Amino acid sequence: MVVRHEIEYLAPAVLGDEVVLRTWIGTAVGLRFDRHTEVLRASDRKPLAKARTVWVPIDAKSGRPRRVSDRVRRMFSVEDAA
Repeated sequence: MVVRHEIEYLAPAVLGDEVVLRTWIGTAVGLRFDRHTEVLRASDRKPLAKARTVWVPIDAKSGRPRRVSDRVRRMFSVEDAA
Protein backbone atom coordinates (compact mmCIF):
# COMPACT_ATOMS: atom_id res chain seq x y z
CA MET A 1 0.00 0.00 0.00
CA VAL A 2 1.30 3.47 -0.84
CA VAL A 3 1.44 5.72 2.23
CA ARG A 4 3.24 8.72 0.75
CA HIS A 5 4.21 10.29 -2.60
CA GLU A 6 6.69 13.15 -2.94
CA ILE A 7 7.13 14.62 -6.42
CA GLU A 8 9.50 17.43 -7.33
CA TYR A 9 8.87 19.00 -10.73
CA LEU A 10 12.16 20.36 -12.06
CA ALA A 11 11.50 21.36 -15.69
CA PRO A 12 8.65 21.05 -18.20
CA ALA A 13 8.34 18.53 -20.98
CA VAL A 14 6.73 19.72 -24.20
CA LEU A 15 4.73 17.96 -26.87
CA GLY A 16 7.09 15.78 -28.88
CA ASP A 17 9.72 15.34 -26.14
CA GLU A 18 10.80 11.78 -25.58
CA VAL A 19 11.38 10.95 -21.94
CA VAL A 20 13.30 8.30 -20.07
CA LEU A 21 11.95 6.91 -16.81
CA ARG A 22 14.23 5.33 -14.23
CA THR A 23 13.10 3.63 -11.05
CA TRP A 24 14.95 1.93 -8.22
CA ILE A 25 14.41 0.71 -4.69
CA GLY A 26 15.82 2.74 -1.83
CA THR A 27 15.98 2.05 1.87
CA ALA A 28 13.75 -0.29 3.84
CA VAL A 29 13.21 0.74 7.44
CA GLY A 30 10.76 -1.03 9.72
CA LEU A 31 7.66 -1.74 7.67
CA ARG A 32 8.36 0.97 5.09
CA PHE A 33 10.12 0.74 1.73
CA ASP A 34 11.19 3.64 -0.49
CA ARG A 35 10.93 3.53 -4.27
CA HIS A 36 12.50 6.31 -6.34
CA THR A 37 11.55 7.49 -9.83
CA GLU A 38 13.27 9.96 -12.12
CA VAL A 39 11.98 11.44 -15.40
CA LEU A 40 14.65 12.67 -17.84
CA ARG A 41 14.35 14.32 -21.24
CA ALA A 42 15.88 11.80 -23.66
CA SER A 43 17.71 14.30 -25.87
CA ASP A 44 19.90 15.87 -23.18
CA ARG A 45 19.17 13.74 -20.07
CA LYS A 46 17.94 16.87 -18.26
CA PRO A 47 15.99 15.87 -15.11
CA LEU A 48 12.32 16.85 -15.48
CA ALA A 49 10.96 15.32 -12.27
CA LYS A 50 11.95 13.11 -9.40
CA ALA A 51 9.72 11.24 -7.00
CA ARG A 52 9.87 9.16 -3.84
CA THR A 53 7.09 6.76 -2.93
CA VAL A 54 6.82 5.07 0.46
CA TRP A 55 5.23 1.62 0.49
CA VAL A 56 4.03 -0.55 3.38
CA PRO A 57 3.38 -4.24 2.68
CA ILE A 58 -0.10 -5.41 3.68
CA ASP A 59 -1.05 -8.95 4.69
CA ALA A 60 -3.68 -10.11 2.17
CA LYS A 61 -5.70 -12.07 4.74
CA SER A 62 -5.76 -9.65 7.67
CA GLY A 63 -5.45 -6.36 5.79
CA ARG A 64 -2.87 -5.23 8.35
CA PRO A 65 0.72 -4.06 7.75
CA ARG A 66 3.24 -6.87 7.90
CA ARG A 67 6.98 -7.19 8.10
CA VAL A 68 8.90 -8.53 5.16
CA SER A 69 11.39 -11.32 5.76
CA ASP A 70 15.07 -10.43 6.12
CA ARG A 71 15.78 -12.44 2.96
CA VAL A 72 13.37 -10.36 0.86
CA ARG A 73 14.57 -7.14 2.51
CA ARG A 74 18.19 -7.96 1.55
CA MET A 75 17.15 -8.69 -2.05
CA PHE A 76 15.14 -5.51 -2.58
CA SER A 77 16.64 -2.84 -0.32
CA VAL A 78 19.79 -0.77 -0.22
CA GLU A 79 21.70 0.44 2.79
CA ASP A 80 20.72 3.87 4.08
CA ALA A 81 23.32 6.38 2.86
CA ALA A 82 22.66 8.74 5.80
